[in-house]
Amino acid sequence: MASRKWPGANRGLLLVAFLLLGTIPLFPQVAIEVDAGLNLFDIVPNAFTLDVSVPTFGSGQLVQGITTPNMFAFGVTAGAYISDFFIGGELAFFSGALSGANLSFSGALFGGSGTLSGTSSVDPATYIRVGPVIRYYFLKTVRPFVGLALDYVSATVTPPSDSVFTKATLGLLEIAPMVGVSYEISQFSIGAYARFGYFFTIAPHVYSSLIFTGDTVTASEDWGPLSLMVLAAYKFGGRTSAPAGGGSLR
Repeated sequence: MASRKWPGANRGLLLVAFLLLGTIPLFPQVAIEVDAGLNLFDIVPNAFTLDVSVPTFGSGQLVQGITTPNMFAFGVTAGAYISDFFIGGELAFFSGALSGANLSFSGALFGGSGTLSGTSSVDPATYIRVGPVIRYYFLKTVRPFVGLALDYVSATVTPPSDSVFTKATLGLLEIAPMVGVSYEISQFSIGAYARFGYFFTIAPHVYSSLIFTGDTVTASEDWGPLSLMVLAAYKFGGRTSAPAGGGSLR
């Protein structure tokens, strides 16, 4: 299968992230943070959907439930502090083997609706996310916070070698509220946070002649895992002069 160019949404969010990082020197204090953690469980079950269309024969839908293991996630976050707000960008990677549960089908193409029981193996799926993040911190030293990230996610799913499917790359949008706490020691801080990321497809993968000759198969994914993350960050001065209108550096 020919390689696909990254969609415009991906390039746009990458540009946003680079612009955020490029403006760091304008702010009185900035931070670089390392994040690591696990996807604990799914609040919204992972579902891989195939919309199948065959000219003159009609259309139908296949939905494969996906069992998601505790994927390990690793990433970096960088940004600037404006009072109690942190505004920045994040880049993260997570991967793991998946397994398929029951397969449901519906539509005129398949002669009605039903479910095929059983399981199937799926080789590792890889997710790379990038996008802006904002947090608001409370108190001093021990600092609870709430936040929100909006990421573009490139998801690559690799089927087993004996599968009729080939590797699929989907573009997903992730909306991720988070809540956590950090503890500040001089320029360093450590902490932990829970993150619920809801993923939905904005750039589906399109197969041709996959199930039937001449068919068009559009693959999409919806997913909502809860992750537990830990962080370690280092703060340092950005702008050397004092902020306009006074104010103290945190």
